[in-house]
Amino acid sequence: MHTTELSRFDVAVIGGGIVGSSVAYHLLEDNPQLSVAVIEPDPSYEFASTPRASGGCRVQFTCPENIAMSLYSIEFIKKFDAVMSAGGHAAQAGWVEGGYLFLVAPEHTAALEK
Repeated sequence: MHTTELSRFDVAVIGGGIVGSSVAYHLLEDNPQLSVAVIEPDPSYEFASTPRASGGCRVQFTCPENIAMSLYSIEFIKKFDAVMSAGGHAAQAGWVEGGYLFLVAPEHTAALEK
């Protein structure tokens, strides 16, 4: 499609990083009849938000819904490259599973152990 063409979509997702791509994927998985456009200014995705971020995903919340969302997100991100392939080309989210290190004074260790 040319950029000068006018098109109509049921949903327009702004940003094609891991969140925008995931939103589009899940919308279409739930309703394949939708027409969804992902608007990303960088067709190579080299400068999209995901490869430029150093984010992480933690399961360190007390709210069960947040824990469930984090666990689902981690599993989805792990298989993102394969699931989000297009035209025989795997996506390259560059997910590297790392960890976190929390430092606290000895008198605050009980709070971390909860």
